[in-house]
Amino acid sequence: MENDITLSICIPIYNFGKFIASTLDSIVIQATEIVEIIILDGGSTDDTSVVLEEYLNEYKFIHYYKFEERGGIDKDFEKCVSLARGEYCWLFSGDDIMLSDSIQSLLLELKSREDLYLCESIICDFNLLPLNKHNMLSLKKDTSFDLSDNGTLIEYLKLANNTAAIFSFCSSLVVKKSKWDSVNIDPLFYGTCWAHVARFFTIKPYGLRVRYLRNNFLLKRGDNDSFMEYGVVGRHALAIDGYNLIASYFFKESSRESYLIRSALRKELTLIHMLNLRLFAKDNGTSFHSAEVARLINSLYLEDSFKIKCIKYFAHIFPLSIYRFIKRFSPKNFKFYSYKN
Repeated sequence: MENDITLSICIPIYNFGKFIASTLDSIVIQATEIVEIIILDGGSTDDTSVVLEEYLNEYKFIHYYKFEERGGIDKDFEKCVSLARGEYCWLFSGDDIMLSDSIQSLLLELKSREDLYLCESIICDFNLLPLNKHNMLSLKKDTSFDLSDNGTLIEYLKLANNTAAIFSFCSSLVVKKSKWDSVNIDPLFYGTCWAHVARFFTIKPYGLRVRYLRNNFLLKRGDNDSFMEYGVVGRHALAIDGYNLIASYFFKESSRESYLIRSALRKELTLIHMLNLRLFAKDNGTSFHSAEVARLINSLYLEDSFKIKCIKYFAHIFPLSIYRFIKRFSPKNFKFYSYKN
């Protein structure tokens, strides 16, 4: 029988009982007969399953799968997509909010039949108070790219304002399921939290057409990073080591592509951010944490250019006592970046 589902909204969760109802409320009100919701529960120990009972009874297009053990974000997303029937899968976080008419707008966009769609979002605080627009790419209109062409990829990476443009933020990603299923990724990426990013780069040589959608499709809840279980320093290691691995695995370390991937990461993890990390390690960590921060600074600023070397040197040696004094008088300009994958 011909598949009658166009869009599967794939939501892997773990202990998101306090958030999942709000997320589903924002989706079910606009879902149509060609939309399904796949919820994969990686062994939650909170009240997630109780919260979902009412939704499962009322909405037959919601399919809930609970597993006894936590698989981790990499394997849970993979498993969630494997359970989907839709032609396209929207990878969605169980604490973000879908804006009204987003599904209708997306279904219209899907008629262009690109391989991957990037949906913009509004960054919010924990209570979903809007803070600012995300702006993954420096573009003022919807644009399509054929990333199988290396020249186009380089131009695309030049436009990247953050790693969300390089597929880090799952709720912004809508992928053609046949493309997702067409490749297997190196097991090396399981456990990095970026296996989905590796999958898109694995697909790239076989054809990867990406369409950037500049309108906002969702509210991105801040200050609720599930990866913070690794600790503040460990969370930064996930990002820096993970994207360095992606850059070096798919491109030469000295390549233009690798440089631009790290450049996008440095737009997120600025010099101020790394000084904050040094200060955090000094105030809250151990000698191990301080040494790890030093390693991460070296990893973030790998290039041999004079400019990069100067920034790296400054990040290492700027006196924290002076930085603490400056930060005290301008706290808004010296905050940590709010992570969210």
